[in-house]
Amino acid sequence: EQMAAIIYRYAKSQKVDVTKQADLTAYTDADQIATYALDSIKWALDAKIIYGKNAFTIAPKDNLTRAEAATFFMRYQQNIAE
Repeated sequence: EQMAAIIYRYAKSQKVDVTKQADLTAYTDADQIATYALDSIKWALDAKIIYGKNAFTIAPKDNLTRAEAATFFMRYQQNIAE
C-alpha cells in the first residue's frame, strides 16, 4: 500500500488523471488497506500498475521486494507516462 501511495502521489503531481478506480470487492483482504492508501490502490489497480498477489488477495501490508518495486515503476512508465 505504501508503494501505491507513492506512485499515486507522484502521478497527481504530474497532473495525471487519477480518478478512475478499480472495484475491490473480489479481494478478501481489502479491509486491511489503510484509509490513506485506499484511493491509491484502487487507482493503481485500475491503471494496471499493480495487481493483487492473486485473484483474491492484494496483501497491502506485505513487504515489497526490489523486483516488485522496479516492476511497479516500469508499469507506471509504460502505462501512464508514455
